[in-house]
Amino acid sequence: MPMDGWVLEEVCRQAKRWERDYPCASLVTMNVNLSPRNLKGGGLARTIEETLKRVALKVRTLALDITEGFLLKASEDQARTLDALKKMGIRLDLDDFGTGYSSLSYLKNFPVDGVKLDKSFVEGLAEDTTGMALVRKIIELCHTLGLEVLAEGIETPEQATLLKEMGCDLGQGYYFGRLLPSEEFAERLPDVFLA
Repeated sequence: MPMDGWVLEEVCRQAKRWERDYPCASLVTMNVNLSPRNLKGGGLARTIEETLKRVALKVRTLALDITEGFLLKASEDQARTLDALKKMGIRLDLDDFGTGYSSLSYLKNFPVDGVKLDKSFVEGLAEDTTGMALVRKIIELCHTLGLEVLAEGIETPEQATLLKEMGCDLGQGYYFGRLLPSEEFAERLPDVFLA
């Protein structure tokens, strides 16, 4: 969901409720998608800083996802906003990495902390030796650059095992669980961190 003031406020308030009710939730990071519209005007960093203070939420709890397509067209003002967010300690992740506009210059020129490897790389991973070699090299490159790698779209135990063996840091997908309403997710929080 692209972030506007209401979304940001709700995300931060929900994270704070979980922290209050479940101490283990302080380990949860809330990722929110950024759209180019969010970065126009230069007020985003200030809005985020004010919201985090108002809600009394730690900066590290919030992460922002940006797409490669956005970075392709980013203006100097938008790049400055990303730099300001990074200086505040906000985590920036490159979402859907490897789709459409891939360029390794994004990894060098923008202040990202991690990449989310698109699910198209994960589908059929066990049967595709070329795809497996490509994923392995992407993970190695990202690690060399100090970036964390999350694989999207993991649906089978075989995919999860292969990605773990290749050094992938994190994964998401139906193999781990379906989308849940916030109340149901909160009920499962203690189990997730004790597993």
